[in-house]
Amino acid sequence: MLGATADTLTARTVLPEGVGKYWLYYADAWHPFWHAQVNGLEVPILRANFGFKAIEVPHGVATVKFAYRSSTLSGALVVSQVLLISATLAVVLVSVRQLFHP
Repeated sequence: MLGATADTLTARTVLPEGVGKYWLYYADAWHPFWHAQVNGLEVPILRANFGFKAIEVPHGVATVKFAYRSSTLSGALVVSQVLLISATLAVVLVSVRQLFHP
């Protein structure tokens, strides 16, 4: 494993040429917001053992990245940041106006 955080995992696989497919099984809860890349290309994550993750990996050396991304959550965070900045500016403007025009 190369690195891990609460919402990412990066690993390297080194697999010999062989007959058939290789699968990387990750015993972490499957969720539709998880995404995976192998050597920079997006790959599908399959459910393994009902609730875990598995992806197909090629032979040779490969870099695998799992990332938890939610476009809905990202959008909600942007909206909340804009609202927080707007509310802060409104409070500052009202305070400045009252300071100069009591």
